[in-house]
Amino acid sequence: MYGGEVVKVHTGNVFSIRTAESGIQHVRMLGVESPLPSESSGYASECYAQEAKNLLASRILGKEIRLVREQAYNRDSRGLLVRYAYLGGSDVGAWMIRRGGAFADQDPEQPRSRYYTELQYDALKDKQGLWSYRCDYNNTTGNVVRTGNSAQTDEMCMAVGYFFPATGPKFCVNSFVVP
Repeated sequence: MYGGEVVKVHTGNVFSIRTAESGIQHVRMLGVESPLPSESSGYASECYAQEAKNLLASRILGKEIRLVREQAYNRDSRGLLVRYAYLGGSDVGAWMIRRGGAFADQDPEQPRSRYYTELQYDALKDKQGLWSYRCDYNNTTGNVVRTGNSAQTDEMCMAVGYFFPATGPKFCVNSFVVP
């Protein structure tokens, strides 16, 4: 368990901290997913990506946070530390999910999966953050947008969130469209 000052927020669930022991460390919050901005995904930004990033920055940027490792998790496939993040006694991931700035990772092995999913449904019910957002996707690629499995050209249901690229105010939860 260690921490440091948050020096940059990359997305609604990824940030960088400066630690006394290791210098700059890049961290992805365990159990938390968020819409991706274009610089993270390589494609057009997903709906609510910038808002999610701004919400997380407003909470932690420039502040000292504490990171807690869950034994089964260390680094992800991109080499990011995977940790729970705390500001004082507050779970930052839970805070983001409850405010609709992120959604729960659906990995059943993740110890807080059930708790985070309950917070997500509360945010959905209360139309918080991305759950209140209408995304009129601006397709600047010139590609025809159709329903399918390609994140580059098709509308598709994310694990939780809006259709990507969205053409209307529809969103989905675990591949089912929520009216």
